[in-house]
Amino acid sequence: MSKKLTIEKGTVQETLLIPLYGRKICNDAFPALYSDPYANELIESLDYDFSAMEKQSKSLDKKNGLWYSIVG
Repeated sequence: MSKKLTIEKGTVQETLLIPLYGRKICNDAFPALYSDPYANELIESLDYDFSAMEKQSKSLDKKNGLWYSIVG
């Protein structure tokens, strides 16, 4: 297994993880509508704690049915 790339907190690189993680969520939630296999691959290659983003994305899922209202 190759070494994972470390992303430090408070860096520009960390900021760029937000859209990448969003692409992963869309790929997982709506595979028929949105396909980005590289997002999942990139996420897996990083040494970063995504738990805060995961928690926030799950709260969005429950708020007013946000994800489900998009595809309606």
